[in-house]
Formats: sequence, C-alpha cells, structure tokens
Amino acid sequence: MNYFNFATFLSTSQATQANVSDGNLSPKTNSSSFSFFEGDAIVIECIQPNRSGCVRFQGVYWFARCDENVTLLPGATVAVVGRRKLTLIVR
Repeated sequence: MNYFNFATFLSTSQATQANVSDGNLSPKTNSSSFSFFEGDAIVIECIQPNRSGCVRFQGVYWFARCDENVTLLPGATVAVVGRRKLTLIVR
C-alpha cells in the first residue's frame, strides 16, 4: 500500500528555510519541528520487524517502522518517537 504524504512535504519545506538575512543560503532546521512528530498513531497496515507498515497520525497516513523486534497489528495504538526522512519511528 503506497501513500503520498503531503504533510511530510510541507513540514520538510517549512523545517528547512534559507537563511538569506546574512547572505548564507544554507538550510537551517527549525528546532520546534520535531515536536510535530510526537504523539499517538493508529496502525493501519501491519508493521513487522525490519519492514515498514502504515499508520494514521494527525489525520494523515504515514509509512512507519518500529526498531523493536515486535509485530504491530492494525488497530493498535503506537507512540510516534521520531522520523527518518518520510517514515515515522513508532513504539
């Protein structure tokens, strides 16, 4: 099951902004952007060890992985603890 995640696109573009005030065009990260990726999510598609599944988080479908050696079944509530590129990390 493939999901396009528009919220990730928006949050990534908002989190990296060009610092043009001092002439430096290197991206800077928004320190408050991580707090957006904390909270509870519902498993939509099974998450197995070393495999991605799908969760619904803040009204949006996301790819998700769990670093622990567990299988998370659809309907389970999980905690979002981080993000790697376009994939949420859950426990």
